Amino acid sequence: MTAGLVGLLAEPAFAQEAEEITTADLQATLDNVYVLLSAVLVIFMQAGFALLESGLTRAKSVANIMAKNMMDFCFGAIAFFIVGYAIAFGGGFDGIGGFIGGGGWFLGEDAATYGTLSPFTFFVFQVAFAATAATIVSGAMAERTKFTSYLVYTVVITAVIYPIVVRWQWGGGWLSQLSTPFHDFAGSTLVHSTGGWAAMVGAFVLGPRIGNTAPTASPGPSPATASPSPSWAR
Repeated sequence: MTAGLVGLLAEPAFAQEAEEITTADLQATLDNVYVLLSAVLVIFMQAGFALLESGLTRAKSVANIMAKNMMDFCFGAIAFFIVGYAIAFGGGFDGIGGFIGGGGWFLGEDAATYGTLSPFTFFVFQVAFAATAATIVSGAMAERTKFTSYLVYTVVITAVIYPIVVRWQWGGGWLSQLSTPFHDFAGSTLVHSTGGWAAMVGAFVLGPRIGNTAPTASPGPSPATASPSPSWAR
């Protein structure tokens, strides 16, 4: 009888514990789903950049600029998966952890994560921003960069340049360790400024289009004036 009474009193406690575990699991699942959805929306910025840049270049260059915006995400995601993610969020090297990270290469078992997010979810969210930083440059160097050269640049910025900058703040580096920490909530500095500085350097190195001795207008393919079958669509 005593044993039965103890069991009866303990049953609600067990039920409450099970309910709390289920709630926590549900919260973690919802967190991951929400962040993955947000990552997809950020990745759609690639389409926006492609449309903007194709509208500001000559009709013959539209296919090239579209291909660059697609392939910089593909190559950038691979480079960030292999190297960049570990540099940005991995455990720091002795003495220089505030400047460059290491650990979790190839999104391994020791890959960094955040809160209730799985390493894969956090990686997908971060790779969306890495690709955004890379694709910002394509517009500044449009019609003046070979396709293969642009892919080499993409690998460099997503594997090394952008991850190091991210390490300084989002990865817990020296900017976040200042007495008055630097904050960048949405990436206006870490993402867009990094891409902008790289774009400026690229435009400066390349210079104007070959044959242009003075600034000239290069109207894009306007739907109002384009022929029914423009050259880039054939």
